[in-house]
Amino acid sequence: MARVAPHTSPTDNDIQQQQIRAPSASGVHPVASIALASLWPLRVYWLAIVTMHLLVGAYFLLYAATYRYFASNPQTVASYLLGTVQESTEHFHTPVQGVSLAIVAAHALVVLKAIVCSVWSRDLVFSPPPGNRWFMTSRSDDDSQLRSFSIKRLMSPRLSMAWATIKRKMPSELEMLQVTNTVEVALQAYQANKISHLVAKPWINRLMVAAIVLNCWTIPIVNFWYRRKSSSRLRNLNDVRSETLAKLLLDALVDTVYGIAVPSAIFYPYATTIDLSTGLFPPNPDFFVVWRTDMWATANQFLVSSYVDLASKMMPGVTLLFGLWSMQRSRPSTVVNLRLVL
Repeated sequence: MARVAPHTSPTDNDIQQQQIRAPSASGVHPVASIALASLWPLRVYWLAIVTMHLLVGAYFLLYAATYRYFASNPQTVASYLLGTVQESTEHFHTPVQGVSLAIVAAHALVVLKAIVCSVWSRDLVFSPPPGNRWFMTSRSDDDSQLRSFSIKRLMSPRLSMAWATIKRKMPSELEMLQVTNTVEVALQAYQANKISHLVAKPWINRLMVAAIVLNCWTIPIVNFWYRRKSSSRLRNLNDVRSETLAKLLLDALVDTVYGIAVPSAIFYPYATTIDLSTGLFPPNPDFFVVWRTDMWATANQFLVSSYVDLASKMMPGVTLLFGLWSMQRSRPSTVVNLRLVL
């Protein structure tokens, strides 16, 4: 007589396994849907970093275009708008345009790399997948076999060892941030002293001073916050990454205010009023009373008058490039290898 196995109700583990194996009604695997939901913050992070690169590049491109306009219209701008200011800054036209375009090219290359790697990886990433692979593709006959193209295969062994040694000796993000902050605060102090004598707008002077003071205290404030937060427990790798990311984020915000927002707020009213075809302001009786004096002060602040002034105006583009690149490296890593069933 055949024995009949007793009927047992499925356990919670069995139900979870069946849910994992079975696709949902929409045709998307449940594990894939969970992974996609968790990837949305990373995608927003990617879009924010790329947008910041584009904004910084656009600002310095407009800055170089402004100097190009001044150089191509020397008589009109020098005689009517800027007086003797333009004559004392003519020999800085080429250096300013060259450095500005170099900053634009650096930010554009970072954005191009992020876009190319994202297209190859079919996900929003900043760099190739782990293992120095440019990209990985799965064969149609066997999904478990992957073809990879590695940078090390394109490099000689001696060059590969030299590159590995350089990477090991490179300073960390926090060490580089402290060095750049030290140089940046010194240049910002010079720029604040210059702008305080020229710009007839108290709120801009206050904003500049606030940016400099905050830039001096970003690292100590973040250190105090995270030391107090993690005093009762052992710090792990996620705490260190979040602390580094917070420092880089605050530094990028301060650099954006100091290097982009303040100059744009100063020069925007004049840029929208001037007639670019003639280089003249529209007829206005108040121009010679108020606007010409303010324009002279604004031109002294906006234009480069020395090599120290050139370094102080170009430094935000360099520090933002380093900060955003470090934020890309501090991006939370998520490795997902899923196949969507559509």
